[in-house]
Amino acid sequence: MVETKITIIVSVLNGSKTLERCLLSIFEQTYEPKEIIVIDGFSNDGTVDIIKKYSANIDYWISEPDSGIYNAWNKAINKSSGEWICFLGCDDCWSSADSLLEIAKHALYPKFNFVSSKMYLVNKNGNIISSVGNALNHKKLALGPRIAHVGALHHRSLFSTYGLFDESYKIAGDFEFLLRVSSSIKPAFVPRNLIFMENGGLSNLSINATIHEGFRALNQTKGFGFVPAITHCLIYYLAFLKRKALKLLFLSKKGY
Repeated sequence: MVETKITIIVSVLNGSKTLERCLLSIFEQTYEPKEIIVIDGFSNDGTVDIIKKYSANIDYWISEPDSGIYNAWNKAINKSSGEWICFLGCDDCWSSADSLLEIAKHALYPKFNFVSSKMYLVNKNGNIISSVGNALNHKKLALGPRIAHVGALHHRSLFSTYGLFDESYKIAGDFEFLLRVSSSIKPAFVPRNLIFMENGGLSNLSINATIHEGFRALNQTKGFGFVPAITHCLIYYLAFLKRKALKLLFLSKKGY
């Protein structure tokens, strides 16, 4: 395997409780060469102190106000030099020291230009809730992403050809990007849980905004349209109701 540089982008805003864990999981990755970029949205909780603590291991970082996660990602992409690019949130981390190596084994351009894996969803205590992630399937995207976008490798040609993330989205910008490029994606899939992702991101906190942005992305993307957009909304909302019911059932059994 020809080892090509992979850029790992971490966006953070007031993430002092989890950022150090995230960074340490990146530093311990055995794969080389890698580039680490941290974009902070002008945190005021000690996050910048953590970044400064490890600045010698970070290739580029900045702390300044931004308009959201996709603005942060775009700034990072413009500063990146890796042939492949992946994104982690400050509360995500690699599951083992060889996670990046495992996914990098499939970073074989032009045969593949997108590589994803499975990942563990964990609660705030680090306990595993479930395992999620499937291979990217263009025809099934309207049913929901169903892939683990965290830690997935994007060949930089996807951004140079189709543009960066649409910053008008606040939650579903990564979904919109996948829809936009999906017909040209040559996906590879690693059936191993390479990431721990804390269950509590933006898409979990605002169901109405998530559904609205998902509808907009599908409705406005060539090759999809109104019917897939409506179908997506119904499926997403029913899944939300199911999760809510299961949570209530769990709490009732616990006597809460």
